[in-house]
Amino acid sequence: MNRALELGIHFFDTANRYGRDVRNGYTEEIIGNWIGADPSRRDKIVLATKVYGPMGEGVNDRGLSAYHIRKACEDSLRRLQTDHIDLYQMHHVERSTPWEEIWQAMELLVQQGKVLYVGSSNFAGLHIAKAQHAAEKRNFMGLVSEQSKYSLNMRMIELEVIPACREYGLGLIPYSPLGGGLLAGSEHASGDAPKDASKPLPRSARTPGAVRVFVRRTGRKTRRRRPGLDAEEPGDHRADHRSAHDAATRRKHTRRGNRSQRRGDGPPRRDLAGAGWRSAGGVCVVGT
Repeated sequence: MNRALELGIHFFDTANRYGRDVRNGYTEEIIGNWIGADPSRRDKIVLATKVYGPMGEGVNDRGLSAYHIRKACEDSLRRLQTDHIDLYQMHHVERSTPWEEIWQAMELLVQQGKVLYVGSSNFAGLHIAKAQHAAEKRNFMGLVSEQSKYSLNMRMIELEVIPACREYGLGLIPYSPLGGGLLAGSEHASGDAPKDASKPLPRSARTPGAVRVFVRRTGRKTRRRRPGLDAEEPGDHRADHRSAHDAATRRKHTRRGNRSQRRGDGPPRRDLAGAGWRSAGGVCVVGT
């Protein structure tokens, strides 16, 4: 953490459940000991933690009830050895607790100076909308951020969560950006990686400095999957093979069209490959 601070990293995010293999709150204790060793570090960082997961066996030791939110915050402050939390995040949506109760507890923590801002994590777009509307009725700021799993391998939040964040002015904090190690070419990928993630990525996807473009085309008029969809590097000899393949495919379609015209049983000649790709829609993501 000292090195991170020296390099300009000042956002420290944890949760009261992290480190539970040792004991609940263990990572908060690590950060707290680091702050306690030099209290001047506290004002140099943005400190974030979370509440929701079970911290004990009791029915009030989990969730987002008013009682648990207040108690969990006090416990986190003690472990973090600080008097306030910059960003207090709900680790998951609580469907059985009304938003009026959740916001009442959060408002009290803000009024007491124990929490500066409130955020969410793993919320759907609908949950963000409900939370913000309930907060607006109370003249409360509501959520300021949403933390979601986001990578080239996990892009579901682009459908609803990111548009909701834009609509309501929330900041987006992505986690697991390397897909549990899958996108880094790890042979021991885990987390949100698929079942076959133990296989290393192809050499072309792991070339240092290489820029790859992943394109998925969809559309009813698409006739074939176009070869060579990844961006070509300077001097890439595969470009010649792709050009030759495209030319051969175009000639094949042209010959088929000519034969159909001679027999009189086919439509007028046209470039099927070109027509297919003009009508197809697609999504393009560039990564390094």
